[in-house]
Amino acid sequence: MIQPAKEFVVATRKSPLALKQAEMAVACFEQAIPGTVYRVEKMVTTGDRQREWSLEKEGGKGLFTKEREDALLEKRADFAVHSAKDLPSEMPKGLSIAGFLPRESPEDVLVLKKGIEIPKVIATGSPRRRIQLRFLYPKAEFIEIRGNVDTRLNKIAEGYADATVLAAAGA
Repeated sequence: MIQPAKEFVVATRKSPLALKQAEMAVACFEQAIPGTVYRVEKMVTTGDRQREWSLEKEGGKGLFTKEREDALLEKRADFAVHSAKDLPSEMPKGLSIAGFLPRESPEDVLVLKKGIEIPKVIATGSPRRRIQLRFLYPKAEFIEIRGNVDTRLNKIAEGYADATVLAAAGA
């Protein structure tokens, strides 16, 4: 029988979505290894601090992962929870992907400001989403948006743009 550690430290971002993902990961571990204790360490990443950056123009490698990777390598955390979209294609030396949570919906959701039927301005930081939406709304202007789900929804409600796109799994 595996002797559980006194406490496992889980590194994650502070966003509500990241905390929910960490909670789901901890639940999987608790089921697999009963009696273990977990402490979620909420971290602010460079990507969280640099909200004005255009990830497409400035580059985004490690912006949302480096602090958690450092915590793992420095033994300040036992595992980290990431969104797969933020992971680098090549893992840093000494780290590996240990597992994935069950996949939620892979679909995107277009969120329109109340009263808008055809958006003129769509906020997204994703080149892929911009290309896909250009087929549906060829006359739309696309602007950058960053932040967690609540931040993006608030920006749309405040008139920053007519619409934004969210992952259905996090919406």
